[in-house]
Amino acid sequence: MRFKAALRLEKVPELVSISNVLAKYHRQVILHLTPPADDRIEFIVSSTGHRDGLVGRDRERDGDLLAVWASLEKVAWFSSYQLESKAQDHIALQLEPTSLSGALRSALRGQLVQLRLRRKLGAVLSLEIALHDSTVPEWDIIQDVAVEVLPPARLQELREPPVTAGARGVVLSCPERLHAAAKRLRALHRYSITEMEPLCAHLSIEVKRETSSTARLRLSVPTTTIRVGLTFTELKLAYVEGECPDAPPGSAAAPGHADDNNSSAAAVHHLISAKIPVGALANALEARLVHPQQTFCFVLTDFVLLHFAGEEFEFSCYVPRYEEDETLDRL
Repeated sequence: MRFKAALRLEKVPELVSISNVLAKYHRQVILHLTPPADDRIEFIVSSTGHRDGLVGRDRERDGDLLAVWASLEKVAWFSSYQLESKAQDHIALQLEPTSLSGALRSALRGQLVQLRLRRKLGAVLSLEIALHDSTVPEWDIIQDVAVEVLPPARLQELREPPVTAGARGVVLSCPERLHAAAKRLRALHRYSITEMEPLCAHLSIEVKRETSSTARLRLSVPTTTIRVGLTFTELKLAYVEGECPDAPPGSAAAPGHADDNNSSAAAVHHLISAKIPVGALANALEARLVHPQQTFCFVLTDFVLLHFAGEEFEFSCYVPRYEEDETLDRL
């Protein structure tokens, strides 16, 4: 098993930012190093606390409700990339993102930064840093991040949740406002109908007119006395890449692209609602700190997907639905 890659210097600050965001999700993440022929590598936060049998608020604060897949384009992030393993050139490393972030900070003033998988007292991901540019690199700083090499069977268990082609959603023009709203609504837990489960909110996406190319998103929390909520209006419609079953051919858009064609929204007269843990929603929106170009929200069968699309990276955060809600098509 071998891995060695040269990290592009201009990407070091961005990788520090991504590591800091991952640390907000969970204490440990999985780094999936893919074969050289693949386009991307992945950071994975596995959802270990699913909705079944989950009680109390502690698990929610630990981030166990949230599943995250963050992918980076190899060409943009590495100037060289070499990997060999007996698991068809796949390597899965479990590590603490805070340790990775700390090691990367030492590379902010480096002239050459190299990642290498080594075995010392245990497996480590070494960051070799040269402070001076030279033909033959001399490593002035070596930072070791402790990792656990996961068996291939564990990697095969980690599957990104499927997303139906043509699923409808909206472009979040200001994810900061939705994050602030979710954090404020968390404070209502003491007034929730039941305190035996994490505080849930109802998130809905509604298109009022058949000719509209925009929708509104509403986030509300029911309490024992009142329902508190916020509404975001005039949000652009978006589709998951693929053919939408009730829209004209060619009207679907991929995550990362909004649908600006008014005529394509003619058959999209609907209301979708989901019950989700509001704390997990707030945690997912921490990905706004990596400064994506666009942010999307899709209400799916089992999840609410928040997709953060950058020029050379993508974050997909899956917030679980706590109960099956119906999609209401209004005539």
